[in-house]
Amino acid sequence: AERAAPRAAHAASMDAAEASLRAEATALRSALALCERRNEDATRARAREAEAMRRTEEAQLEERRELEAAEERLRIERDRAADALALHLAGAAATGSASVGVCSPDALRDLAVQVEDREAHCRGAREDLEALHGECGHLLRLNGAAEARVEEL
Repeated sequence: AERAAPRAAHAASMDAAEASLRAEATALRSALALCERRNEDATRARAREAEAMRRTEEAQLEERRELEAAEERLRIERDRAADALALHLAGAAATGSASVGVCSPDALRDLAVQVEDREAHCRGAREDLEALHGECGHLLRLNGAAEARVEEL
């Protein structure tokens, strides 16, 4: 009977240790599952950020193309205005009269207004593009910080 008491105490102690270990294993599994979910969430968030960045870059590229096209149209209009002025001056010089020429002063003024409008549009587009570049840089920094945070976890 004296030997049975220490065996019973030892068995009870072993049962308690086993229960404690099972509880700890369950807690560790739960913690692991939580970390896996956080990692999956972070991966999805990075994918969303990458997609948003891709869309932003596409929009910036498209805007750049539009800006280049507008600048090309502006260059062409300037060349046309210069040609019209040259023709007007050549015609006036050939006839000795300032009022005779291919292009009237009113038409030249209209062309000058068009050139001014297009230059203003180009300046606005450049400012918008600079703002988008700033946002892109900010998003890249946020993405890097998120990736660093995920690595820490």
